[in-house]
Amino acid sequence: MRKRSGVRLPRVYQPKGRVNWYVRLRWEGREVVRLAGMTEARAKDKSARAYAARVEGRSLDEILSEIFGDPSGDKLDELAALYLDHVMKAKTKRRSTLLADVGRLRRLRKCGWAKKPVASVTSRDISRWANERAREVRPATLNRDLSMGSVIFSWGVSHGYLDENVFVAVNRPSEKGNARQLFLSPDQVHQLLKVASVDLRPFLLAAVTTGMRRGELLALCWDDVDFDAGAIRVTVAASKTKSERRVPMTLELRTTLRSMKSERKVFAISRGGGHVFASTDGKRMTPKKLQLRWERALTQWKNAPADLRFHDLRHTAASLMVNAGQDLYVVGEVLGHSSAQTTKRYAHLLLDRKRTAVDALGHALRTAMSGTG
Repeated sequence: MRKRSGVRLPRVYQPKGRVNWYVRLRWEGREVVRLAGMTEARAKDKSARAYAARVEGRSLDEILSEIFGDPSGDKLDELAALYLDHVMKAKTKRRSTLLADVGRLRRLRKCGWAKKPVASVTSRDISRWANERAREVRPATLNRDLSMGSVIFSWGVSHGYLDENVFVAVNRPSEKGNARQLFLSPDQVHQLLKVASVDLRPFLLAAVTTGMRRGELLALCWDDVDFDAGAIRVTVAASKTKSERRVPMTLELRTTLRSMKSERKVFAISRGGGHVFASTDGKRMTPKKLQLRWERALTQWKNAPADLRFHDLRHTAASLMVNAGQDLYVVGEVLGHSSAQTTKRYAHLLLDRKRTAVDALGHALRTAMSGTG
């Protein structure tokens, strides 16, 4: 086989805003771009292998087939890259969901079975890893990781890269009794708002009085705030469940937001409504900036509950509504739950009200029985 001279090393690159890396090959008067993987190192490795094969005189088609061909011979990294590339092109998932998927995939890539060709991975490999992982994380976390792996393998089966999804045969741990539930009392909410910075306080007030998700609040625009009706419109684009809903505002929140809008009137007009939670120059608050302010507030709060997360404010809103006498259906509607089963996690909060009802029943029976005795 005749070696070729003057062969150029294929370029590796990562498109802006994308997860995967690609290799661009320009040989034989052709320009071909191929997906290389989720890491720059993997892309450079494939580029180097393609270069070496080309120097040895291999044709472009042979190189594409052997190095960028059948993913079943590759590891989880490559199959996951193909899956993410497909999902991003199809735009079937929100960016926040994709980022969460990438985080789980990074954890999966550290597993022993992830270093084997995906076609040779067995359910026993997955079960052995799951048993070890169960000693380190909560059942819910493990189940999410297993679900992510199952999604990747299922996609591989449907696209002809694998013969079976080995995750189907893996037993999953029960999450019963392991749900993380941390609620703040009204006094604790007051303490949190007191230590929060001026720009964070309205955001926290909105979170704990509406139960809206972090992403829904960050995406909230002034056009979606109806002061006359005293309600906030959560748009389809902002909603996790892809369904629009209206959330009533408390008097305190309505007053706070009205004051904020008055102060930022110039930016609200110039930006076509503008984001509600923004800096003084009108730029929206980012998740990173929110997290920094949140951590700073927890540092200032001396009696902050351990492991308190921002999402716990949503649980707090639900618990306060239930304890105030609202039924679970109404609470689920306010929170935007897609299933009544999700709202049932707060059912235990109804115990005191149930006890009061049963006591009233017992009192009525005792009264009747004593009257006939």
